[in-house]
Amino acid sequence: MQDLTLNLPEVGSELIPALDQNYLKKNYSLDVTEFELTDVVRQTNESEILLNATKIREEIRNQRIELPVFRALDSPDFQRITGSDFEESLNNAYSSYGLEKTIILCRSNKRANLFNREIRNRILFREYEISSGDILMVVRNNYFWTGKDHPIEFIANGDMITLALIQGVVNTFVIFFSRIIGQFVDKAIFKSESGHGPGFWITTIIAELLLGILASIIVMYFSRRREFRADRGGSKLAGKEKMIAALERLRAQQEPALLPDQLAAFGISGRNSSGFKKLFMSHPPLDERIEALRSY
Repeated sequence: MQDLTLNLPEVGSELIPALDQNYLKKNYSLDVTEFELTDVVRQTNESEILLNATKIREEIRNQRIELPVFRALDSPDFQRITGSDFEESLNNAYSSYGLEKTIILCRSNKRANLFNREIRNRILFREYEISSGDILMVVRNNYFWTGKDHPIEFIANGDMITLALIQGVVNTFVIFFSRIIGQFVDKAIFKSESGHGPGFWITTIIAELLLGILASIIVMYFSRRREFRADRGGSKLAGKEKMIAALERLRAQQEPALLPDQLAAFGISGRNSSGFKKLFMSHPPLDERIEALRSY
């Protein structure tokens, strides 16, 4: 193991046990040898970033805890900008290096939230709280599904994930194709010569309703698929037989007859759903989930 000098411990703790030499010797009777890595591998020796980071590190090590004074030279590594130039500089960074390689360091979570909100609204033009393509940090373990051939089926605390909104993408296609169908009917059948006539709006509304139903079927299909993958992930973590036993117990406790017909598609068991109704189920029937685990 290696320790990063000046690394912060957990909240409420004064040390990092797994990286503390005395702690490991006392509690685990281990022979511990300590080394400090001094060779720079991610920055050039003449880098302004390295010079300023080293200066701050030495001030902390010598217990001179003050606001750091950065040495800014005319170099591409380290530049001083004013507040009025910040938005333009950030836009240039996003264009040149991408979102993933552009980072803003803030002194508090409150200020980070303020920066995040303004950047989303004024630079990225994302009005909603969560949008497709957003990068999120997981704050606790989520036994969620990943890729089909991924070695694990859950997302751990601290992992970074990119949000993919299937429903939003599908709705975009619904609106797009509805407009095309409405335009075609309006021009070819109702013979509207300029602008949009009544045929366009009536056809568009009907097309959105019909394509919206088709879109729901697609989204529910992906929802059922992810349940199968989540079951496989649970079987790897807890064991196949334990996962099957849990589903069988859940099946025994379910009473689908108590669910209204309007909500039956969203029931976990789905035992009474068949035919067309099955296409709108968010969860596959428990019988199918159990059988899939047995053949996995």
